[in-house]
Amino acid sequence: MLLRGDGFLCRLAVIFRGQGKVQRVEKRSYHPDITVLWQAKAWNNAQTQLAYDDLVLIPELKAAGVGIGRPGFEVEGLAFSDNLSAHK
Repeated sequence: MLLRGDGFLCRLAVIFRGQGKVQRVEKRSYHPDITVLWQAKAWNNAQTQLAYDDLVLIPELKAAGVGIGRPGFEVEGLAFSDNLSAHK
C-alpha cells in the first residue's frame, strides 16, 4: 500500500492461495478498489510483487504525477518497502 502525507492512498491488493482459476460470478463479487492476486502459497514473492507494481503501483503513481526518478516529471517519488527479497 502506498500512502502519502497529502492523503493519497494507493489501491490495496489481496494475495490468495491458488492459481486464480475462479468462476466469473466470483470475480464479479470482488470489490473494484481491491486488486486480487494469486500465488501458489499466498506469498508475496518477486513475481507477485511485479504483478502488483504493473497493475497498481506504477499506474497510480503516474496518475498522481510522480515520476520515481523519471525525467520529465515535476514530482519525484521514492517507493520503498521492507527488506524482503521480493520487494527489492
